[in-house]
Amino acid sequence: MIQAIDFVRLFIAYSGLGSYFQFPNWKYGSYNGHVQGQDVALLLKLAILNEPQVPSKNLAESLFISPSEVSKALKRCADSGLLYLSSGEKRVNRSALMEFLAHD
Repeated sequence: MIQAIDFVRLFIAYSGLGSYFQFPNWKYGSYNGHVQGQDVALLLKLAILNEPQVPSKNLAESLFISPSEVSKALKRCADSGLLYLSSGEKRVNRSALMEFLAHD
């Protein structure tokens, strides 16, 4: 089982890059955008919290980013297939996230 510290270690490893991460288009069909470092931080935070109905405002405060950036990050993550959004619930696609982190 993946522990929270594993997510934190992966985030620390990626956060030093300071650049965009190209998402593998071949894997997730029509998604042609970039996943940003703050998107990875958001996904890791949601995975660690394991609370599907955490308010976006709380995410913004805990990650020290603006609520509008949280909204944009959630949209990018959902478009890429790394996050499931439905009626206020935010669920991380953990297997896709781990594959993304392992291959990028």
